[in-house]
Amino acid sequence: MRSVLQPQLCSSHSSCSVSDDSDTKRLARIADDTALSDHFSISMAPQLAPSQREQIHGMLLRQLPRNKIAETVGCSERAVRRIRSRLQRYGTTTSPPNRVGRHQKITPLMRDALFEQLAKRPDMFRYEMIHFLYDRFDLEVSPTAMSRMLKTEGWSRKTNRRVAKQRNPDLRELYLYKLSDCRSY
Repeated sequence: MRSVLQPQLCSSHSSCSVSDDSDTKRLARIADDTALSDHFSISMAPQLAPSQREQIHGMLLRQLPRNKIAETVGCSERAVRRIRSRLQRYGTTTSPPNRVGRHQKITPLMRDALFEQLAKRPDMFRYEMIHFLYDRFDLEVSPTAMSRMLKTEGWSRKTNRRVAKQRNPDLRELYLYKLSDCRSY
């Protein structure tokens, strides 16, 4: 269905609008834009390969000019500028990933300290783990956050008990003694 406001075009140019009405001009621009997008496919440039990024990194370390780097690698000068900026900001040729979701309350340092404590005492209850983090790092953690962190690390009560039994020499000796009574047929 055609719009009521059709742009009036002059006979010599297909893109010239004779009418002074702003809506008519806007419709003419939209029509021209859609006609251009039908004829040309606009797509993003492909990402640089890791080897190309490393090559640019090496050339930047040798302090070669941007245009020379872009010609040699086969990319734009803007890509070279972006890589130089990332090297200055992050120390790598790529920027760190943008994480989605809430920031974790338990940091890797806290997690490692907790797992060291769990290695010593694998039979700890969840509330004891929460008290450990509060005493050591002055951080209040919810039981849900603690469970979520233990689950992502693959630590469960079942594995805790198995590890504890393996580390207890008396129980290990008892296990080996009971195992020696079993016969394979």
